[in-house]
Amino acid sequence: SIEAYFGDLALYNAFFDHDDVALSLTLGSVTSEKYTIQLPKVKLTNGTISTPGNDQDVMAQMDFQAIYSTAGSPADNASIKITRGIA
Repeated sequence: SIEAYFGDLALYNAFFDHDDVALSLTLGSVTSEKYTIQLPKVKLTNGTISTPGNDQDVMAQMDFQAIYSTAGSPADNASIKITRGIA
């Protein structure tokens, strides 16, 4: 699952339209000691939007499942990609 700031309707619309999305995050801060984790094709399976009080952040909580992606070249087909040592 993920929890993200609700900044616009993009994630919300992707959930209700049953669209596939991509997720990516980078771990670490030192060059050559970082990892990027990519999920190129994700289906959002459940979601809630928090409704806090005034002057509080609105958060979207979504469950997801990574799906095998065949969108790129055969070498790029995957459900998860981990890249080490990015700049």
